Amino acid sequence: LAKKDFKHITNNLTYFNNGVAKPVINEFEKFNVPTFLFAGRLSTQKNILFSIRSLAKVKSNFHFYLLGDGPERNRIEKLIEDSGLTEKITLLGWVSREKVLYYMKRSHILLMTSLNEGMPIVGLQAYGCGLPIIGTRVSGLKEFIEDKKSGYLVELNNETELSSLLEKLAKNINTINKMSAYCKNLAEKKYSWKTVAKNYLNIINNLL
Repeated sequence: LAKKDFKHITNNLTYFNNGVAKPVINEFEKFNVPTFLFAGRLSTQKNILFSIRSLAKVKSNFHFYLLGDGPERNRIEKLIEDSGLTEKITLLGWVSREKVLYYMKRSHILLMTSLNEGMPIVGLQAYGCGLPIIGTRVSGLKEFIEDKKSGYLVELNNETELSSLLEKLAKNINTINKMSAYCKNLAEKKYSWKTVAKNYLNIINNLL
């Protein structure tokens, strides 16, 4: 975003990723049903209605957990009911950090169909838990998600594309096992606080 907004200073601009601590949590078996997850504020910017409309077109069995609350909750609840998805989508409201990590460990895919993002902390947590991400091809996510490696990128509000991908994954959710291992490695090698600290020290040393 800085490179886009401040083009006149990009030659002297250095940016750092946020870091993520390795989650201290027991390993859990994945849910038996292909499980998608959202964690965050239920706001317009998070574009959750797009995810739900796309899931409504998925014929295979699945479950979608939403962790969080916010101003879009009433609209989300109405769309879930109108789409006949009350048995497949569960809104859990705000939960503890431990519960977020628990659901990340047990789910198969994190959905981030936002209109835009910064450096998503929830995405870093997901990588640390080995949870691949489906995200929209927008600023903040297209730079963060490595398409077909740490997750998948889809066009914003393209319900046909997203529903087709979700259907494919729901039919064979084990295809994400290799991707899950890649996410864990990515979190450790690129986004660990140790790596972030080294990057800061390198810049400081270069200035001395």
